[in-house]
Parts: sequence; C-alpha cells; structure tokens
Amino acid sequence: MIRLLKSLETPDAKMVVTLGAMVAGIPHSRPSEVKGSAASADLARRLGLDRPSYQGPTGIIGTLHDALDSADLPVISLRVGVPHYVAGPPNPKGTRALLAEFEKVTGVPTGYSDLDASVLEWEQRVSDAVEQDPEIIGYVRQLEEEADRADETDLPSGDDLAAEFHKILAGKNETTR
Repeated sequence: MIRLLKSLETPDAKMVVTLGAMVAGIPHSRPSEVKGSAASADLARRLGLDRPSYQGPTGIIGTLHDALDSADLPVISLRVGVPHYVAGPPNPKGTRALLAEFEKVTGVPTGYSDLDASVLEWEQRVSDAVEQDPEIIGYVRQLEEEADRADETDLPSGDDLAAEFHKILAGKNETTR
C-alpha cells in the first residue's frame, strides 16, 4: 500500500479511479447500473456522484480510498452491479457499463461501444441457459418485474427538485416584471 501511494506522489497524478463489480439481485436482461462515489464532497457534487455511505468492515479498496483521501489525492470509485446467477467473468455487459460511466465522469475516451456485439452475444448465451430451467425462468422474470417497478418509482434527487424549483421561480419573476 505504501509503495502504491508513493508511486502516486508525482505531479502527473491528478486522480485515482477504482473500478469494480458487485453481485446483485438484478436480471441480466436489464441495463447494468453503475454506482459511483467520491470521498470528497466537492468532487462528488461536481461529477454527479454519491458520497460513500458504507459502514462496516472494509477491504483493500476502502483502505486505499481512505489513504488517498488523506493524502489529498482525489479518488472516485465506480462499481457495476452484475447478476449473481452469472457473476463470473467475462461479463462484457458490466465491463461496457463501467467503461461508459468512466468516460462520462472523466472525459477519457474508452471505446466502450466496441463491446456492443459482445454484450448482445453474452445476453443471448445467458438467456439460452436460463430458458433451460423453468425455475430459473420464473426467478429471472421476478427480478425483471422488481427492476421495472424500481425504475417506475425512481424519484428525482433533492438537487434536481431544487434546480427545477429555482427555474419555476425565475420564470415567474420574469413574467411579473
């Protein structure tokens, strides 16, 4: 860990981004969701990321993030959820989602769309395997329904609501002048 931190003590090191996957109760047939976080409140706000909220035992990545944050080196974490019933690599769908989010957050081109064909092939292979077992078919359908319900109930963030509220007020002020 100390050697890694020392290697980042160069004028060229601007930010550290860690990428990872976490198993989740999500279906393979829905978009892969990437969660991003930054220890710095300012960085999280600027990049549209969350602040870390995990409380409990941590691993090497959590320790690394704490050390980098203490050394005033900006660090963000991007993690993609992968279906627990196909969590083993390769998972081009998860990889593509991570690379797309990395590009969005950092502005560094990744060529993530090059994985589109691999994603379609992977989804088809998983769907074919699922179709072999009626019990798994039912389970995946249940996951799909839960994912669809969650999408329907997504609410805007407090910041989005506040921004919209300010727009409405600004519009009223202009019409009353």
